[in-house]
Amino acid sequence: MRILTLALLLLASPLEASPSSPRTRQIIIRFKDLQVARATALSAAQLSQLNQRAGATLTHWRRMSGDSQVLRLPASLPLDEVRLIAQRLESDPDVEFAEADAPAYPALSPNDTLYSSQWHYFSPSAEVAGLNLANAWNISVGTANTVVAVLDTGITGHAEFSGRTVTGYDFISDAPTANDGDGRDSDPSDPGNYITAIEDAGPGNFTGCCDPAAGGQACDSTWHGTHVAGTLGAATNNGFSTAGVNWNAKIMPLRVLGKCGGLTSDVVDAIRWAVGLPVSGAPTNSLPAKVLNLSLSGPGTCSLSYQTAINNAVSAGAVVVAAAGNDNADVSGFSPGSCANVISVAAARRNGGRASYSNFGTLIDITAPGGDMPPTADGVLSLLNAGTQGPGADTTAYYEGTSMATPHVAGAISLMLAVAPSITPAQILSAVSVSTRPFPAGTGSDCTVSSCGPGLLDAHKLLLNGLPVTTAPANLRVSSVTLSRLEWSWDAAPNAVSYDIYYATNTASRIASGVTATSFTLTSLSANFLTGIFVRGVNIYSGSGPGGTSPSTATLSQPILGSAFAAHSSSVTVFFTSCPASPTEQSCAGYALAASTASNFTGTLFSTTSANRAASQLQVSGLANWTTYFFRLATLNVLGQPNFVSIGSIRTIGPLLAPGATEFSNVGSGQIRFNWTSGGNPSSLTYLAQASPQPNFPAPAGLSGIDLFSALFTDLGPNTTYYFRAQAMPNGPYLNLSTMTLPLNPAPTAAPFSPGAGQMNIQWSDGGNPTGTVYEAELSAASNFSAPAGSSRTLNGSANFLGLLSNTTYYARVRALNGLGGATAFTPLGNSQTLPNAPGVPAQSLVAVTYSSITVQWLSLPEFPSSATCAGYRLEASTDPNFNGQIFSQQLAGASSSTGAITALSDGVTYYLRVGALNSQGAARYAVLGATATLARNRVSGTISGSDLILGITPAPASLIKQITLRVPAGALASATVVTLNTSVEFEIPPPKSNQGQINSAGAQTGFEITAGGSQPNASASLTLRYDPAALPPGNNPRTLQLARYDEGARQWTLLPSFVDTSTHALSATVSHFSYFAPFFVTAASNLDNIQIFPIPWEPGSKDSRFDAPVLTLSNLPPESRVRALSLSGDLVWNGVASSAGVLNWDGRTRYGHRAATGTYLLIIEGGGRRVVRRMVLVR
Repeated sequence: MRILTLALLLLASPLEASPSSPRTRQIIIRFKDLQVARATALSAAQLSQLNQRAGATLTHWRRMSGDSQVLRLPASLPLDEVRLIAQRLESDPDVEFAEADAPAYPALSPNDTLYSSQWHYFSPSAEVAGLNLANAWNISVGTANTVVAVLDTGITGHAEFSGRTVTGYDFISDAPTANDGDGRDSDPSDPGNYITAIEDAGPGNFTGCCDPAAGGQACDSTWHGTHVAGTLGAATNNGFSTAGVNWNAKIMPLRVLGKCGGLTSDVVDAIRWAVGLPVSGAPTNSLPAKVLNLSLSGPGTCSLSYQTAINNAVSAGAVVVAAAGNDNADVSGFSPGSCANVISVAAARRNGGRASYSNFGTLIDITAPGGDMPPTADGVLSLLNAGTQGPGADTTAYYEGTSMATPHVAGAISLMLAVAPSITPAQILSAVSVSTRPFPAGTGSDCTVSSCGPGLLDAHKLLLNGLPVTTAPANLRVSSVTLSRLEWSWDAAPNAVSYDIYYATNTASRIASGVTATSFTLTSLSANFLTGIFVRGVNIYSGSGPGGTSPSTATLSQPILGSAFAAHSSSVTVFFTSCPASPTEQSCAGYALAASTASNFTGTLFSTTSANRAASQLQVSGLANWTTYFFRLATLNVLGQPNFVSIGSIRTIGPLLAPGATEFSNVGSGQIRFNWTSGGNPSSLTYLAQASPQPNFPAPAGLSGIDLFSALFTDLGPNTTYYFRAQAMPNGPYLNLSTMTLPLNPAPTAAPFSPGAGQMNIQWSDGGNPTGTVYEAELSAASNFSAPAGSSRTLNGSANFLGLLSNTTYYARVRALNGLGGATAFTPLGNSQTLPNAPGVPAQSLVAVTYSSITVQWLSLPEFPSSATCAGYRLEASTDPNFNGQIFSQQLAGASSSTGAITALSDGVTYYLRVGALNSQGAARYAVLGATATLARNRVSGTISGSDLILGITPAPASLIKQITLRVPAGALASATVVTLNTSVEFEIPPPKSNQGQINSAGAQTGFEITAGGSQPNASASLTLRYDPAALPPGNNPRTLQLARYDEGARQWTLLPSFVDTSTHALSATVSHFSYFAPFFVTAASNLDNIQIFPIPWEPGSKDSRFDAPVLTLSNLPPESRVRALSLSGDLVWNGVASSAGVLNWDGRTRYGHRAATGTYLLIIEGGGRRVVRRMVLVR
């Protein structure tokens, strides 16, 4: 069993984040008394006092560097529990601090082989996240004078490390973790950190290291330190295996991680020893490292032990580079990446985005390539060992992790030390922060400066920051000039990372620093301002180099904001306000004027300039007549540079001719379009057109426009002569013409047609025209009037057309004529049909008569030709022989119809009848069919009062039912409600259909209807039907009679609880809902396959016709079937036997006469040699 008392650093497998529940058995403690703090052991009394304070059993494990001690617990505990114990120890007044020896984990992941596959080294033009080493190696490939310490799992004897290492040390104090047979020793070789399945299953120090969830999982050796050291310094340019970042630096392997990780106390001792500080029990380090690579991480903020050791290392002149960790979390919760004075490294994936596992946050100092797999080739390729447990053959592999990103940074820093050996750790951190490229966007996991540091590390820029700047920027030039802005650019100075900018006239006054672009812009300047700049190249290590001065430059002068034109033959003059003499920013040194036929001033330019500031006009000449020119006007600054402003366009002028005559168009009652031609004038002239009812144009209406050859004059008087003239502006001769407006258009009336048989009369409105206006009307069977049926000129507002075809559609239109014979457009009046022929009347026109309908017949018209047929027929019935007042009608489509019925008539009333043949517009030509009376209904009514209402009726004509008696109890309906019992429903009664079983009609005239003005009773009524046994249909048993009510919603009949008394020939039932009723013969079932139970659920008194019934009805049973109702507990509630009709009713009472309670009941049904069980629900 592994004994640990302080923070445990666990070694992660490739791309393994920190365990979700880290554990440790160690505590780091420092006593205020230096004698105790530096003691090699603690006394029993001291331990007893500590145990009492901690509430746990502690043993002294060892003395560590930094005047601290390591204590152990009997077994590892969750990290949070150990931190609580440390807090209790810290409350001891003799203790300076106590902290859990928190675990840390290597930021590790596998990868691939050879330099062509090491994308993470490439330039950004080839790989966006590459370290840009090819350009950096052009400056330096490193020096053997630089020592880089790798605090990790140790390294194997890989051939690529031959001659590249210096003496290291094994700082793992726990022998089982070290896996090399002892604790600390001078051999930092990596014996392997494999864990067997038995070790992982536990119990023991390595329980759950491979499989924290279940245990029992073996894991191979990772050779983590070999991979990290290979990235940092594998032999390079030797034609074998992979390349390292630094070709010559010495690698100091310090072993701090073993099986399942390592200890913070071991790491802290190794940090001090690496930089040459003394560590108890370890030999003196004679070759202190300048760079420390810590590719490890663990949960928790930076401990005092970590921070003190790191501060000691930096004070000794070393740079500490640490992995941020692989938990996809804020680095502030992980150490040593969160410690001050370390360069905390996040990992980038191949596309430059943050790797999915990488920690992040404001404490990140830089991001470098760490890989993100799959695919495998997107990992970091470096050295490895093929052994699964102990060392085997040399090999290479792809890994991913912040552990892989860290040696890229440490290696680049070691290259910088080769060109700037005296640079300080602070300068290195500053250089790293500015030697970056911006993070790319659109990666799927974009980095920002708040999550991944200042950018992606660029090794070439880092080395430039260590070289002197010896050359001034060349080719310093002006690249852009505006009214308030000047921009310069230059060629890059060798080794310069940024530039400082000064005014050329005062090189001691710096305008800007840290400019990374090779251009600079001054803004918010005054107009007409003369200046220049002085530029120096800068980098972090050497500072500023020599500078270069730009040529003199001036901003543009203020533009002219107002101007005016004067056009002449072949020239144009522009007038403007001159610039003031002062101040300088408002003044100018002269003017320039340019003219072009192109608005963008391309092609030939006509221009002139003046150096006279007081000038107020310029003229350009040599221009073509009748041509539009665009102009721009400029002020000149102190260097004579123009600031042009477009000021518009104007056309030159020449002699004019009279326009040419052409036809008028768009002549109407209130408008005329006056048209003309150029008459030989050039294009782009302005024309003026005028109109007047007087030839001398005393007050003309006018329109003008460029290249205007048509003018529409509106608001003119109808049927009036107007005079027109047009001229080219400004003073061309006139073209004079005249014409006449049209009358107003006639307007359609509300009913323009009066159709008849073979004739049509049409009418229109004068539309505002005076009496005496001539109209022309046309009629045609074609909508386009291609075949006119007649034309009529008249002074009236109507015209009659004769000799037309029957049942034929005719179109009509009309127009008005002016005094010159000019006609308005036709006004369409629509269309109408002449009437068809009347239908024929047969000798017998009546077919059938009912209570509410009459069916008649007639002789139909032929279906063709169209002039002999009709669109259909209209039947009409009226109590008035002249068909005044209310008319009942029915319309039938098609000429072939010869019979029809009129419904919704009153019973016992005489009606007069006629039929009309219809045209397609619904107009009819009628034939009289005679008169007849509807049948009288057989019904009886009564009014609800304070006592029971009893109604009795004898059906007529005679049927199986001889007498019907209805009893409505008092209070079942509102007082004064009229209840009607009607047996005249023979033509309305629905067909026999029920889902409760097979029902058959009891014969004609047996149905009846009960109504109460739309109301329904709130208490059950009773019905008694007396039947004539002699009228029973042959083969029917009166005991199978059942009364049924028609359910309108379900569209079927519902059986009522009925009782047949064969001795008195009576069928009785109770009803709770008024509707249609009829007796039916119900056929009992032969088996129990289709039992029907109604209603389900049964809700008596609910007033819902779907579920409210006085009894529960079981139907479609075999005769004499036995039914028992049981409670769910098995008690018999009720039992009964089905009738001959296979029907059984339960009134909801128990066998003791009590009302059955709300609940679920089991119905045991026996019959036809079988038994079935059904479940029913009763809701009171």
